[in-house]
Amino acid sequence: MGRLLEQIPSIMEYSLENNLEPKLDFFIKEVGLSMDILTKAIIARPYLLTLSLEKSLQPTVYGLRDRCKLSPQDLESIYSRAPGLLSMKWATNLEPKINFLVNYLHLDDEALKQMVISSPRILMHSISTSIKPKLDQMEKWADGNLTQVAHVVRD
Repeated sequence: MGRLLEQIPSIMEYSLENNLEPKLDFFIKEVGLSMDILTKAIIARPYLLTLSLEKSLQPTVYGLRDRCKLSPQDLESIYSRAPGLLSMKWATNLEPKINFLVNYLHLDDEALKQMVISSPRILMHSISTSIKPKLDQMEKWADGNLTQVAHVVRD
């Protein structure tokens, strides 16, 4: 709690009923995060509580869940290992990365789901400075065989 107050002192001004409780309920009841994982996510990224539920948190969670066909257990697994994904904007950050990976690696829905579950942190990297250069290099090593590259990325 001390770190939260230290980093975001204005949190004391937030309405418990109208601001904080709806966000915590969303994380626990709709996303399916355990209290342990939610606590770790908030400790790692205290500003999660400052994000708009309707404009940021819900679109991000629902976008990732729906696009990758993820279960509540999948979401808990992903967010426990990559809590920073909760703070990323769906439309301007996560969706373009997912679309890039699907198109570049020719992933079907199941392959995409497995990649996101096994390596959620890949979505935290920049396309231009991290993801694409690494995939380009892997493609060279695999003599242009994108199937092999997709398999390496998924596993």
